[in-house]
Amino acid sequence: MSKKIIKLTEKDIESLVEKIIKEEDISELDKKTYTSAATKARERGMGKLGDKFAAHGREHGTNIVDSISFDIKHMGTVVVKNMDFKNDGSPSFVGEVVSDDDKNGKKYSFQIFTSERNNEIKTFLHGNNVSLPSTVKDARDYIQLLNDNGIDTFGIRPKQITSGYVNYMSESLPKKERERQETNYRKSSFEPYKREGQLMDIFGPYKDDVPPNVISYMRKNPALIIKRLEQVYGRETVLRYLGINE
Repeated sequence: MSKKIIKLTEKDIESLVEKIIKEEDISELDKKTYTSAATKARERGMGKLGDKFAAHGREHGTNIVDSISFDIKHMGTVVVKNMDFKNDGSPSFVGEVVSDDDKNGKKYSFQIFTSERNNEIKTFLHGNNVSLPSTVKDARDYIQLLNDNGIDTFGIRPKQITSGYVNYMSESLPKKERERQETNYRKSSFEPYKREGQLMDIFGPYKDDVPPNVISYMRKNPALIIKRLEQVYGRETVLRYLGINE
């Protein structure tokens, strides 16, 4: 008896997946499943479908790993759970940290520094406190989580980032990278006052590139800013631009 082969289009597959999820009462699939589906789709020449699977997985997919144990500088061994990853050029995640001193847990922000050239991944709490997976299993789960969330791990082996196997507890996130991530964080949470919005408009198409603390500084120090403009361009030039004749 010959097998009947049915060819499905990308639209057919999307409809089929939606139907299965609805009928089986599945709220969401895990990120690893979406990543695998994206890879398979691309291998079969369904690039757009693969991109949709990957994007949906990053945004809505659940993590199979519930928690990971980390050894964190100045904090000791803690359990981090409910990790919410972001990969917008500066990989990071927010996780709920549970320790012997705080059983209820508290949310902390972690920054991830990656370097393909040096083949390394380093994780820092608040940019300063080195955070290493406590065991090889924790490191393996962490690497899987990073991959599932679209963060390249460059084929790094678990022992390369496991506490007790590596020694860089005295390090901190490189200054330039820390400043860049802090600036990105401030930008993402910055809600300008009306005056700050007007000051941002001064920079035209580059207004989104100006750090929020610079805008706030200008708002709080108008006399100083105008005085310095006068020092740079000269009083006569500034008055001429303002249409004032002395």
